[in-house]
Amino acid sequence: ISEALMMIYKLVWDDYCSNYLEMIKPTYGEKIHAPVLKQAKATMEKLMVILHPFIPFITEELWQNLSDHSTPSFINLQSWPTATPANRPSSFYEPALQLVSNVRAVRNENGLSPKMKAIVNINSKQTEAYELFGGVIQKLGNIELISFNNNLEGINSLIGTDEITIQIEGFVQKKVDKEALSAEIARLEQFMSGIEKKLANEKFVANAHPDVIAKERQKMEDSLTKINTLKSDL
Repeated sequence: ISEALMMIYKLVWDDYCSNYLEMIKPTYGEKIHAPVLKQAKATMEKLMVILHPFIPFITEELWQNLSDHSTPSFINLQSWPTATPANRPSSFYEPALQLVSNVRAVRNENGLSPKMKAIVNINSKQTEAYELFGGVIQKLGNIELISFNNNLEGINSLIGTDEITIQIEGFVQKKVDKEALSAEIARLEQFMSGIEKKLANEKFVANAHPDVIAKERQKMEDSLTKINTLKSDL
């Protein structure tokens, strides 16, 4: 139950409230387009249905007031929402949101206002993942400019193996915390050691599904890339 609640919490708070509503929010002083508002309400109705088994009374009240129902009904009589390949988020969506999250984290960790604009450079072999959602990234992260595979002075972070550099207007980065970087390098090296032992185990390799082996090897490669990036910051 706790795992289901956590997944629903992330769906409602992270995906719907923090991302979706911010994407469709109109410019200050302008009205939201009626079809966009209608879709947002329809989505929230489905979220109330999903939440109803865990929060029965308030979800009923919210559901009843979200739209004018042609005939009297109750939330527990509604069909359970189902996912289809057509309405699942694109695989490109996650890197875009992670980039927004990284930019927000830089501001929060350094006590900076969300209104301070950012410039971001992304070193990646697959820039399509960010270009596709460029407008969304810039809106949600208050990013003035996104460049690819250029040199930029700023705060470094990683999204998978993509190297991200974030520069906030008027902000000078503090000295690198070498102890924290060294600790993270040591953690990653220990993580890699565990994977190496697992892959060296003939019984594990013989019985594991090929996809599992491939994922473990990918973890090794990603960890090594992260270690090299962290070492370059020391």
